Amino acid sequence: MPTDIETLLRSGRQQQTPPSAGVPPAELRRRGQRRRSIRRSLTSVAAVAVLGIVAFNVYGLRAQSPASGPSASGGHAAIQVIDGLTIDTSNAGSLSAVVSGTVSLSAKSCWQLTTPGDPTPLPIVWPAGTRWADDKRQSVQVPSGDIISVGTAITGGGGYMQDIDRASVSIDQNVPCLTGDPVSWVSVNDDIRAAK
Repeated sequence: MPTDIETLLRSGRQQQTPPSAGVPPAELRRRGQRRRSIRRSLTSVAAVAVLGIVAFNVYGLRAQSPASGPSASGGHAAIQVIDGLTIDTSNAGSLSAVVSGTVSLSAKSCWQLTTPGDPTPLPIVWPAGTRWADDKRQSVQVPSGDIISVGTAITGGGGYMQDIDRASVSIDQNVPCLTGDPVSWVSVNDDIRAAK
């Protein structure tokens, strides 16, 4: 024997009319299209938000601390002097900025990059695989195969590191081109090339 509540619920369901009763078919199609359009828009917004969060976590954190590494725990520093060149040995991946300007050597034999519109050169941190291209140490060969000499205009991927807290990055103590605290430099990716 059904209870009064079950009877009431069943009778309520039977008395309801479907929401589409009395609505012309064209109006139903328009409503359906609108719902699908809203659903697609919300899905797109959610996808962009997720990609933005991932990109910030991957690239944003790397830009704040591009060379952080194991040196704090007693390992080798990521940025070291190798055969007189300041090299990032971490292979941490590519930075996403476009780096361009003209290279020079400082009085301390530090490679520097002067960018258009900024007369203050920044020390260059070369990617792993960069080596001297001549005995006079006036040219280097970068991983792309290009020879970069004093006065060469370069372009490629990298990042401008401005006023970075030295304790937050892995720089060997004996890197004469990266002094002070905070420290600034330009990192170049292994796709760096002589500008044509």
